[in-house]
Amino acid sequence: MGVFALAGFTTDQIMKSMTSTLNLAAAADLDVASAADIAAKVMGGMGLEADELGGAVDVLAKATTSANANLIEVAQSMVFAGPVFRRAGKDIIETTAAIMALAKAGFRGSMGGTMLRQTINKLQSPSKVAQKHFVKMKFNIEDVNGRMKSFGDIIDELNRGLGNYSTEVQ
Repeated sequence: MGVFALAGFTTDQIMKSMTSTLNLAAAADLDVASAADIAAKVMGGMGLEADELGGAVDVLAKATTSANANLIEVAQSMVFAGPVFRRAGKDIIETTAAIMALAKAGFRGSMGGTMLRQTINKLQSPSKVAQKHFVKMKFNIEDVNGRMKSFGDIIDELNRGLGNYSTEVQ
């Protein structure tokens, strides 16, 4: 409870978070304080409320059983990538899916999170050279409604577009 209090949670938020935090600790074989620290960081980075923590714990537990990463590594990635994905309008499910994809490729923890953060930032504010190639490829990270496309769709479109370029240009 102390970890949540230090994170600025109210008593009501702490009480609402405890069951999910205990479940997270059990699922990841962590002590409760470590699970609370991870939960508080994920909630803060993704802008989640205490009553949303149960769903977040389910997503995190699934990630640690499906990806080549443990909960601490997923949480470290989330600290770096979560706020950027949140600003881009993405939820914890899509953010975690991107983290899992990088973890499966060997990029775990802060390295994976930093890569995701940099990727999103560079896609949202590309260099002049990159922008020129995006126009040539007819690539846009936004859908017709001006919202950022799913990360999977962005990667697929980039792969298709870059297939027309030499390895040096890629």
